[in-house]
Amino acid sequence: MQFSTWMHPKQDDFKWKSKLAELAEIGILRIFYEGTDLEQLLKAAKDFPIEIHKWQWIVNRPDANLHQTNPELFMVNKLGENCAINPPYVNYYRWLCPNNSKALEEILKPIKYYKKYSELSGIHLDYIRFPDIFLPVGLQPKYNLDQDREMPQFDFCYCDYCLKQFKEKYDLNARNLESEEEIAAWFQFRLDTISNLVNRVKYELENTDLHLTAAVFPSPTEAARAVRQDWRNWPLDAAIPMLYHKFYNENISWIGEMISRSIIETKNQFPIHAGIYLPELETDDFSKILEIVKQNEATGISLFPADQLSKEIKEIIRSES
Repeated sequence: MQFSTWMHPKQDDFKWKSKLAELAEIGILRIFYEGTDLEQLLKAAKDFPIEIHKWQWIVNRPDANLHQTNPELFMVNKLGENCAINPPYVNYYRWLCPNNSKALEEILKPIKYYKKYSELSGIHLDYIRFPDIFLPVGLQPKYNLDQDREMPQFDFCYCDYCLKQFKEKYDLNARNLESEEEIAAWFQFRLDTISNLVNRVKYELENTDLHLTAAVFPSPTEAARAVRQDWRNWPLDAAIPMLYHKFYNENISWIGEMISRSIIETKNQFPIHAGIYLPELETDDFSKILEIVKQNEATGISLFPADQLSKEIKEIIRSES
């Protein structure tokens, strides 16, 4: 059982060494890191058997300068609202459109930048999807929503680039679809948009030793429905579905169901690691989840966030390592 963690604190070099020593001692040997002090972390990590993967937001890019100066690079919903100006759900939901060539350049910039670090073990993709057309059912009340159908304000991307490319491919107007076949074509077009982007990232990593992993939604089928993310055939070295069971009003047995479904749907093309959300997790539940993950043949567990690893959970991980 491989243990990893998502981490985004800012540390100085001395604290990094102390933190890395603790993680290595208990058996967490992979870090997905989002912070700005990557070079300090890589320097400190040389003394430990820990892999460092750059955790990178991909399509969602809440860069104030970018969305204020170049709103034309961002996705548009079915109502014609640009998310650079009217972000859905939360203020940081500002999504670049991969079908816009200039937006694609912005998306790929950090990939091209970070691949130069020979000390990195990999690139970890996050927000590699569309905005949620369906929030997890447990989160919908927070936004006073009951998403029993697709709502136009959360349905992206209807920018000029997407409409033009869809028209060229299918000779259809995405704003005026009638048959089930036409609707299915528009659905597939957006799945392909994200899958093509992952393939492009993989291409950028050619001739490097960097592994490519991704944080994804539970099972490819559920991900496709909720966020237009069909990850079953992506060129990954591992996928980490975010199995945050309470977000879906589910009990922990659901975690095993999603692992099993994901392995079947991906035809076991790459390892599946269960992404576990720590803030609402009881220690007893963690022990049970660990057994569920083993029984359903996932390769590992990734824990979010690292700073909420309790003493009790650390002891359980240590006993497994």
